[in-house]
Amino acid sequence: MALVWTGRGRAVPKVVPRRGSVVHRELVEKVPSGFGGNDE
Repeated sequence: MALVWTGRGRAVPKVVPRRGSVVHRELVEKVPSGFGGNDE
């Protein structure tokens, strides 16, 4: 899914399905998810 701006002057936001994505893995790895395997 992607947010695209449509309409006159690109004033209307719409969420539309899009194939593929860009993932910046080094940024995603820094996000704490709680599934790191550290049993504290």
